[in-house]
Amino acid sequence: MRVGRIFWAAGTVAALTLSGCGGGTAKVTQNSVTGVVADGYLEHAKVFLDLNDDKLYTPGEPTAWTDADGGYTLTGVSAADLRNHAIVVLAEKNTTINHEGSTSTPVSDAYVLSTPPDAPKTAEGKVVITPLTTLIHNQIETNPALSVTAAEAAVKSNLGVAPATSLFDDFVQKKGVSDDYDKLSKVSQVVATAIGNNMTAIQQAAPTANLNDVIKVIVAEVISQLATISTQVDTAGTFSATDIATSTVNIDTSSQAAVDALKDNLTQAGTTTVVSSFQTALGTDGFFSIDRENFSQSQYAYYYGVVKLGASGTNGYALTEDNFTYTYFNPTWTATTNSNNDYALTSSGWGSYDDSASAGTLVFNSDGTATWTLKASGVKQVISVSKIDVAGKPIKMFVKDVSVTTDATFPVGSEAYKMTFIPQSDTYKVWMSGTNYDLTGVASVADMVSHFAVGSDIMLHLGSSMNNTSFGVKFAGSGTSGTAQFYVQNYMTGGQVEQLAMAGTWKIVEPVTSYPVLVLDVPFAYKSQYMSDNPARGIIFALVEGAIRQGGVEYAMVPRDDKGVNFNKTAFTAIKDNFAPVWFTGSPKLAKTAKAAKAAKKFRML
Repeated sequence: MRVGRIFWAAGTVAALTLSGCGGGTAKVTQNSVTGVVADGYLEHAKVFLDLNDDKLYTPGEPTAWTDADGGYTLTGVSAADLRNHAIVVLAEKNTTINHEGSTSTPVSDAYVLSTPPDAPKTAEGKVVITPLTTLIHNQIETNPALSVTAAEAAVKSNLGVAPATSLFDDFVQKKGVSDDYDKLSKVSQVVATAIGNNMTAIQQAAPTANLNDVIKVIVAEVISQLATISTQVDTAGTFSATDIATSTVNIDTSSQAAVDALKDNLTQAGTTTVVSSFQTALGTDGFFSIDRENFSQSQYAYYYGVVKLGASGTNGYALTEDNFTYTYFNPTWTATTNSNNDYALTSSGWGSYDDSASAGTLVFNSDGTATWTLKASGVKQVISVSKIDVAGKPIKMFVKDVSVTTDATFPVGSEAYKMTFIPQSDTYKVWMSGTNYDLTGVASVADMVSHFAVGSDIMLHLGSSMNNTSFGVKFAGSGTSGTAQFYVQNYMTGGQVEQLAMAGTWKIVEPVTSYPVLVLDVPFAYKSQYMSDNPARGIIFALVEGAIRQGGVEYAMVPRDDKGVNFNKTAFTAIKDNFAPVWFTGSPKLAKTAKAAKAAKKFRML
């Protein structure tokens, strides 16, 4: 019996350091690695090189205890082991001391931190382990096709920090150097608190759970709430890591149904995921995806798509894409056509943006990835894929927005695929559907600055929240750059306008000569709270087809990780055979809008 399966049984944090069976012994070499463990700085935390990748200490694994400055040194390690295995930290309840500024406090709940294999070192040659490196490690564990750099970029995109800010730095040491490091310190405190709180809750609800699976479930929930955590850190009047953690990351264990759902998530977390060749995964039958959207305010509709490999041409393989819908009024899978009215900026100007599979060509790369190029615009993205063996697993765990027979499981040969798209250049896109009437009569992006100037009576509306509050901006400055001030207008109080505390910036650039674009830097907190688009994207305005239109920019080398998964034909056939549609949402908030469903489409470029 593996100790990893019963680590909760002792009911104490000491159980975290019990030995596991197997795993082997570290190679005895002259190598060592030094580093720092930071939440604040953690003293008397156990650090070890996790040679059997179970997040439990096994006798023989290189280990050390942190000092009062969070420092550690692991000896007897090999370069190969550091490339292939994570360094893990066990912070023990009432034993590990968290030094935060002038305050030193024993940690109130046990938690586990880690950093990915082959993690970058600081300029001083140290490997820093923090709650943020734990998030990066989780991204790689759940999607091993991601590189460390791509995983870090994915986490940063939900934090709203500058691209140059490293999540592998000692942010405690760098607090005061920039606002970003101050923010990272606070976010880390929230994440550590959330991990500890939820480990304690799961200990009581699922005492025989595997530690590795528990950490994956908790950290996945943290990542799903990271934008909200970031927003609350930015806007909190008085910062409290405990208050933010408890309001954002709560794994429900309040009922038997909730515990059963938790156990399903733990089972899913334990599913084997490996790097796969995109060409092998696509195969001859293609990728299948299935999802649902709001057909009306209170009624669901379902759709699925299949992407297959077509003929080989001069510039790569063609792809075919077929889509089908299933509605209450037409309860059969019916072929449908997706349309896209968006425009993208290309070397020859603004042009219609078709992101369907058939609009591009695919080249398979020697490292197992594929490069996808849209024929009309030349936009390129590199696609990597991780394969999940779902045979024998409950179908409902992998299609949570689609109703299926409760006890149905995937048959032998079933596989799911998680894809990651990494744009190779900045991609500017505007939305052609809908009109921002504030921009009527504005002739150019340069005129926007004077038209919506600070001190004037009008603001440019950018978005709204659910409580009848509109979000807008006014500009200051001249020429090609300046500052932006943000406002909310509350229609529940007669349209009263309130100036918000945080400012932004604007600049006018020409990614393509003679095609100016105004790029608006909106504070991450405001984008998350008031704007429906992905908060990681930049906000842009451009003159397209005779009108100023709003859009977004997706930045180069920042990965877009699909929220759902694709399936092979065997797995998808099982889903269709066990499809049991539920038609009424009960509440419009429970279902995706059509826009959100389109954003979740499994094979798209932006």
